[in-house]
Amino acid sequence: SSRLPPSRRSVEAATELALRIKAGIRKNVGPAITCSIGVAPNSLLAKIAGDMKKPDGLTILRQEDLPGPLFDLKLTDLPGIGENMERRLIRAGVSSIRDFWNISPKHARKIWGSVQGERFWYWLHGYDFETQETGNTMIGHSRILDPLLRTPDPARQMARRLLTKASDRLRRKKFYASRVSLGVRTTEHLRWGRELKISPAQDPFTFLQHLDDLWGEMLQFFEMRRSPSPLRFRKVSVTLYGLSRSGDISYDLFKAQEKEAQEKLRKNDALTRALDRLQDKYQRETVSLGLPPKTLAGYVGTKIAFSRVPDREEFWS
Repeated sequence: SSRLPPSRRSVEAATELALRIKAGIRKNVGPAITCSIGVAPNSLLAKIAGDMKKPDGLTILRQEDLPGPLFDLKLTDLPGIGENMERRLIRAGVSSIRDFWNISPKHARKIWGSVQGERFWYWLHGYDFETQETGNTMIGHSRILDPLLRTPDPARQMARRLLTKASDRLRRKKFYASRVSLGVRTTEHLRWGRELKISPAQDPFTFLQHLDDLWGEMLQFFEMRRSPSPLRFRKVSVTLYGLSRSGDISYDLFKAQEKEAQEKLRKNDALTRALDRLQDKYQRETVSLGLPPKTLAGYVGTKIAFSRVPDREEFWS
């Protein structure tokens, strides 16, 4: 999303800019690729407006138009409201956007369990304000699995792929992570999640080794349940926590006691630097760690979430 300058905030100016963007895509990319554009008082409403007419739509929501077209949508049509949040809203007596519109902002905060609910309420009502940037506290990725990737081996490949992508982001931001977590949800709606505390690291080889440990522990957990149905996963999530800069970490945390461990760390760092140089040189994934999972789309695409705009480099892999 992009904030329009004051001179471009009239309906006429915003429409002209949107049409220029569409014409630019047709001219420089071709007629096969189209885009849907939403214009609204804030970024949440603009994203909602962009989803209202697809493909190749243009929707302008003005403050005076609210809440009208919003009431035709479902709760899960709103960015940031997934299945879990929808269940939480329904338990609180909010089963539609009309219900949510009519509650108080303090009630929204209580449902969310944080100030984010109150912010969401104000954004939906057309208020425009920026949230304070708090910095990075974690880096992670999650994925709803294609039907062919839901058995344990392909799901593990996807988890490894997502963790490699998170590790790439970690290094670009010059962070080290001291905790790594794995979370899964099965097609039977069973959940499992756990994290490991590790020595601060940023190379993918270290994280993947710990992921293998977590994956084995998770499989043992589900084997003990002795479910009559074969184990199939619907979603996998991996996250790196405990982020810090190298200067904020005591040197002895990096110090391996055994010569063999020191040599392994040295090789991991050298391999990681080589991988990063190849990525930077060719601006795409030249070497992959393990077998890349084959999705229905043909690749593990980078998604543009409401809460975060990906860096350009993330689209290389």
